[in-house]
Amino acid sequence: KLQFLYFIGGGKMQRKMNPGFRGGGGGMMVKGGGVMLKEAMVRSLQNGSLVLSGRGLEQVPEGFDRLDSLEYDNKTWWQECEVVKLDLSHNKLRALPENIHELPLLGDIQVVNIIENALEELPTGLFKLPSLTKLLASSNNLRSVPDTLTTALQLKEIDLSMNPNLTCLPTAFGNLHSLVTLRVVKCGLTELPESIGGCSSLQNINVSGNSITRVPEGFVLLRNLLTADLSCNKISEFPVFAPNVPLVTLDVHQNRLTGVPSVMLPSLKDFVASYNGLSGVDLQTPKLVTLDIRDNKIQTVDFALGLKELVHLNISNNNVSVLPPELGSTNLSTLNLEGNPLKAIRRDILNKGTAEVLKYLKSRQADAPREQQDVIDETVANVEAFKGCIDLSKKSHVAGVLTSLPPSVFEDPANVHVLKCNNQGLASLPREVGYLSSLCVLEICGNKLHCLPDDVQRLPLAQVVLSRNCFTVFPHQLCSIPTLRHLDLSMNRLTSIPPMAAQLDTLVLSDNSLVEFPPCPRTVTTLQLAGNGITDIPVDLPALLPKVTTLDLTNNNLSTVPAEVGTMTTLRSIALQGNPLRTIRRAILDKGTEAILTYLRDKLAAPPEHQARQQAPQYHHAVPSGRNIRTF
Repeated sequence: KLQFLYFIGGGKMQRKMNPGFRGGGGGMMVKGGGVMLKEAMVRSLQNGSLVLSGRGLEQVPEGFDRLDSLEYDNKTWWQECEVVKLDLSHNKLRALPENIHELPLLGDIQVVNIIENALEELPTGLFKLPSLTKLLASSNNLRSVPDTLTTALQLKEIDLSMNPNLTCLPTAFGNLHSLVTLRVVKCGLTELPESIGGCSSLQNINVSGNSITRVPEGFVLLRNLLTADLSCNKISEFPVFAPNVPLVTLDVHQNRLTGVPSVMLPSLKDFVASYNGLSGVDLQTPKLVTLDIRDNKIQTVDFALGLKELVHLNISNNNVSVLPPELGSTNLSTLNLEGNPLKAIRRDILNKGTAEVLKYLKSRQADAPREQQDVIDETVANVEAFKGCIDLSKKSHVAGVLTSLPPSVFEDPANVHVLKCNNQGLASLPREVGYLSSLCVLEICGNKLHCLPDDVQRLPLAQVVLSRNCFTVFPHQLCSIPTLRHLDLSMNRLTSIPPMAAQLDTLVLSDNSLVEFPPCPRTVTTLQLAGNGITDIPVDLPALLPKVTTLDLTNNNLSTVPAEVGTMTTLRSIALQGNPLRTIRRAILDKGTEAILTYLRDKLAAPPEHQARQQAPQYHHAVPSGRNIRTF
C-alpha cells in the first residue's frame, strides 16, 4: 500500500531503491541537499515562518518565493497568513540574492536569520525590506556591512557576532534611531562609530571580544542604555555615560583600565571590572548588588562601606592588606578575598568563608582605633598615633609622584618613628635614612626600589614592608637587625633568600621567583610563600620552624608534602591549594588544616610498603586488551 517514501538529504538512496524515482507526489526537489521545499512553503503559510535551516544549502533555492501559485491538498486560502520570518541559518550559503527586497514573498518579512553560513557580504537589497526589524547574521565570514544598513530605520535588533574579519561599522550607524539591541561579539572591531550616540533607543549593547581602544564621546548620548558589555577589549579610559542613565549591568572586564572615575550610575546593580589595572574605585552606585573587581591592583575596600545594598563582592587577587572592621556590618553574603596579602586576619578564619570573616570583622569594631589595625604587631601599631608618623603615600600627597624623599623628612630625625611612602616613583633611598635613629616602621610599597642603603641596618626597625618593588637580590641590610619582627618582600623578583639572624615573627615572600624553600629564622610564626615556584618542603621542617602557626604555600610547584609536617604541633593553618600534589587528595585539602595534618600523621605511622602504595599513581581506567586497544 506504500505510495511515497522520502529520504531527506538522500537522493542517491532514493534512486538506488527505485531507478524510476523523480520526486513524485508533487514534492519539489531542490539541488544541493534534497530539501523538500514545498513542505516548508506550505508550513510557512500556516505559521508565518519559512524555515530552511540546517539543510546544507549552498545557494538560496529557486522558487522559494512563489507562494501565490502554490497548490497543495486541502488548500484554504482564507486561513493563510503572511510570511514574516525567513530562517536560512546553519547552511553553507555564500551569497543572498541582490534583489531580495523585490521578491514578492518577502514583502512583509520582519526577521531574517542567516546565522552560521559562509556569507562574505550582505546584499544592499536586504536593508530595503520595508518591514525588517531583526537581523541575525552571526557566525559568517563578513568583511564589511553595506552603508545601506543605516537606511533600515525600522531595525530594532542586529547581531553581527562571530565575524572575525569585520573591522568596522558604517559611519552613519547613528541613523538607526529605533535600534534597541546591538551585538557585535568576537569580531575585529577597532572602534565604534562616533555617531552611535544617535541610536537614541539603544538599550542593550554587547561588543565584547574585539580590539576597541576607546569608547566614542557619543556614548554619553545613549540615555536609555540598560546593559553594556565592553569586556575583552583594549579600552584604557572608562566610558562616559549620560547623567542618570538607567544602566543596570556594566561589564568592562579584561581591558586596560587603571581607574574608575567618580560617576553617578543610580540604577547600576551589576558591575564587572576584573582583570584590569585598577588601583582604586570611586563608585556612586547606591543600588549596586554585585561587584567583581578581582585581579586588579586595589589596595583598600573602604569604598564598599557606602554601598548599602551590596551582596556579592569579589576582590580576590588584589593588593588589599587590611579589611575595615565596618565591613562586618554590611549585607554581604559573598566575599572573595583569595590572593590578597591580608595581614590582620588569620588564614584559618579566611578558610571558613564569608560568614565567619564578617563575624570576625564585626568583633573588631570595638577594638583599638583604625590606625592600630593596619599592622600585625600591636606595639608597632601604637606608633601610628604619635606625631612621628610621616606618610608620603600617593593617596595623601598632592604634589604628584615622588622620585626622592623631600628634605622635610630629615628635619627632626630623632622623632620620626614611622615612614611611609607608598605608590610613588622611588628608585632608591638616600643615605640620610640612616639618621632616623628612632625609626620603627619603614613602609615603601609600590615603588621601584632594587636596593637599600647600608645605614639601614643600624636602625631599630620592627616592621619593614617593601612589597611591589624591583628587588632581584635580597637586601642583606635586613638580615641582622635584632629588633626586626615583621618583614614583607612580596611581589618582587627574588630568586633566593640568605640566612637571617633577625628574630622575625612574620616573613612574607609571596609572589616572587623562589624555587627552593627559603632558610628562615626559627622564631617565625607566620610564613607566607604563595605564588612562587617552590618544588620541595624540607623533611626536617618541624625542627627548622618549631614555632610556626601559619604556613601559606598556595600556587607553587609542590608534588609531595613530607609526612613529618603532620607532627608540627604549633601549626594552626596550612594552605596548599594550587599545587600539583600527587599524594594528598583534593577532598582532604578542601577540609582544611586539621584534615591535612591528620592525614600526614596517619601516613607517617603507616608501614613503609603501605606508604609506597599511597604514593604510587592511581589509575582509574582499566587498560583494554584485544581489538579494543585501537579505540583506547
